[in-house]
Amino acid sequence: MPTFFHAALAWWIGPSHFVRPEAALAALQSAQGEGWYADYLVHLWRNVSAYKTAQRLTFFQGSLPPVAEADRARLIDILQCEPVYMPVRHGACELRVPYTGVNPVIEREQMRGLFFEHDELRFLSDRLPSGLRIVDAGANTGNHTLFFAAIMEAEIVIPIEPHLRAAAALRAAVAENGLENVDLSCLGVALGDGPGRLKAVHSVAGGLGATRFAPDPKGDTRLARLDALILDANRGPVDFIKIDVEGMEMAVLSGAATLIAKDRPFLYVEVLDETIGAFLAWVDINSYRVEKLFPDKTHCNYFLVPSEGRDRRGSP
Repeated sequence: MPTFFHAALAWWIGPSHFVRPEAALAALQSAQGEGWYADYLVHLWRNVSAYKTAQRLTFFQGSLPPVAEADRARLIDILQCEPVYMPVRHGACELRVPYTGVNPVIEREQMRGLFFEHDELRFLSDRLPSGLRIVDAGANTGNHTLFFAAIMEAEIVIPIEPHLRAAAALRAAVAENGLENVDLSCLGVALGDGPGRLKAVHSVAGGLGATRFAPDPKGDTRLARLDALILDANRGPVDFIKIDVEGMEMAVLSGAATLIAKDRPFLYVEVLDETIGAFLAWVDINSYRVEKLFPDKTHCNYFLVPSEGRDRRGSP
């Protein structure tokens, strides 16, 4: 089922299908409203057998029309109301991650049965011991949270994600996989260097990971320091912090200054290219060192360890 939704939302299969008349009529009877074609497609996917072939069966002049906005909205609404999951694997372990239809970069990898950033996660799994207390700052729909909780066997994972749709998908994924070592109490909160309120600024394409949050005294999203969420709330020590916050990494690090100084956790931080200078200065000032980096198109993921050579729960 995720394959069909992905084909419609990412590639748009449109009218490029052949269907038996009786199957089409039954599907049309279930279709209604402005997004009727989306209902029609979903009925076909759920109730009739489909065959996909690499051989072209017909030719079109030009390209297929894009998915209508009403149909796109209807498909995404269906995914919210009736969640669809994809199996992803690491070694012998299989988990189920949510397909939202609005998370294309991450879900493209997950559609292949892989965790997003699987090479980075494999490194972290090999490098870090089990039983850690982990904060996942910028958890999105739970790709890393699920890996930390199930594969790395964390003592506890605290995901922090301000986007309400992503947070809802993460919450559902934790339940779907029966994970009891995930603390969901910080979902719906954004991280920064001080308290405040934010409003969500959605990308043109509507992708979850590209959503920005702008200061707004009347905004719906609470802004908090990581120090306040963890230390002030007495959530215990932290061994590892993953930070992926779409350009807000320096503010998040500033808001976690006391926690980082106290616990000296491992850090795994996505850093945008334009922020690298300030980030490396922070690394030096705070007595960390770069052990491993994973460069990408517009950013780089840094794995940091304390410069003193030994952290609280790991090896030198």
